Amino acid sequence: MLLRNDLYEEIDELYYLGKKLKIIKQINPKIKNIAYKIKDNTLFVTINKPISKELLREYLYKTNCPALFLDRVDYFSKKMNLYPKKVSFRKAKTRWGSCSSKDFISLNIALAALPRTLSDYIIIHELAHIKHKNHSREFWALVKRHYPNYKDARDELKKFATIL
Repeated sequence: MLLRNDLYEEIDELYYLGKKLKIIKQINPKIKNIAYKIKDNTLFVTINKPISKELLREYLYKTNCPALFLDRVDYFSKKMNLYPKKVSFRKAKTRWGSCSSKDFISLNIALAALPRTLSDYIIIHELAHIKHKNHSREFWALVKRHYPNYKDARDELKKFATIL
């Protein structure tokens, strides 16, 4: 569907913070970087050349993850008294997050697609691995203390599995 003198083209949809956004793109060869704004459940994008939905999605998520989630990691770190030595954001195909033996937390950029409640669960889950490097009863008790409905969150995450 083309809009306004063929300047804009609706190309697809993507999830962002739990909402499905319609993507409207405009190609402008004069710009250097991707420019975008979100308004009324629509992502308006101006790009200098054609780009796939996947690359656009990756750019949007990777660009926004630190601003979206570092404050949440800090908030839950203080609440749980568990502090990662490093937090990074990566594109991963099978995991929402991980915690290394050195207490480095890696969060999937696809967290940007999830509702805040689910991304909070992932953050709490990974922070709990700082104390418990396994999925023992003690681990789940710690997760439950900070996210009582964690079982519901695990089930809800299955609905978003195709985003990975």
